[in-house]
Amino acid sequence: MAEEKIIENIVNEFLDHEYPEEIQLEFQEWILNSQNRKEKDDALMKYATGLNPEFDHQLFSEKLQKVNETIDRKKNRYNKRLFIQISSIAAASLVLIVSTYLLTVKYAAVANNEVFITSSHSKGEFQLPDGSKVILNASSRLEVPADFSDNNRHVHLDGEGYFNIKKDPDHAFNIASEHVDIKVVGTIFNMKSYSSSEYAEVVLERGLVEVTGKSIFKPIRMVPGERLVIDKSVELNEVYVPNYTSWTGKQLLIDNLPLKDILVNLEHWYNVEFEVTGKFDPSPRLTFVVYNESLDNVLEQIAMLTPFKYKISNNVVYYHSE
Repeated sequence: MAEEKIIENIVNEFLDHEYPEEIQLEFQEWILNSQNRKEKDDALMKYATGLNPEFDHQLFSEKLQKVNETIDRKKNRYNKRLFIQISSIAAASLVLIVSTYLLTVKYAAVANNEVFITSSHSKGEFQLPDGSKVILNASSRLEVPADFSDNNRHVHLDGEGYFNIKKDPDHAFNIASEHVDIKVVGTIFNMKSYSSSEYAEVVLERGLVEVTGKSIFKPIRMVPGERLVIDKSVELNEVYVPNYTSWTGKQLLIDNLPLKDILVNLEHWYNVEFEVTGKFDPSPRLTFVVYNESLDNVLEQIAMLTPFKYKISNNVVYYHSE
């Protein structure tokens, strides 16, 4: 019920007020996304019938369903077009405006909890009540309970976040998620755990963290430079940390990196997964900078310089040799 009310409030807010073009584009993408389709249909129907009591309910539902089906079939192309149209400055503003509004709605719906949300094409930087900072990647949600304080530091993440936790030896900072839980005192790390995926990842840049979870039988203590992956198995290995945190910047600088590291950077920058099939030579090195280019555009350029082809399906990029 709370979710339905939130969606209804968002629909009413945007339809009752004038917003800049970039905000309208973001709202249009959200309303046409197939997630929570019934709740969005109901909210639009309620709004429409409120304007015109004689509105044809059946005709409205049929037209809305047809639009949704059309958008679903053209989802990849639509997202690409939207991404190109939004400049970096507009996207940053969009994060603040959309996230602030969603935060206000959620605040009323979940007993005074604060919820930070980013859209599917934007990142957001937030400061928590204790002074800790977090950068959320696209399609992420960080919930801060009402009882959060310097003495009681715990949050819940659904998505990907780059955390810079304020040091407090007497009070640990706890982050819960669908697949892993993290306990820290003061540290910098990247955490990825979407409830919609079985995959989870923790990369430690500085400090110490203790990781637990449903698939972890014994708490794992990580040291800087380590990456913990929870998928079909649990793996801990050493990595080059900037490959996993470069997505937090305003531009993605690829400086003479081998192809295998480039794909890792692109995974986090565009919030996708790469599936490599066939023979794969990870050694070719490339140098380039990504600003607001679409993933398709970047991969086209890489394909011109390396013997690989690709196919994008939803949020997965299938990469294979020619």
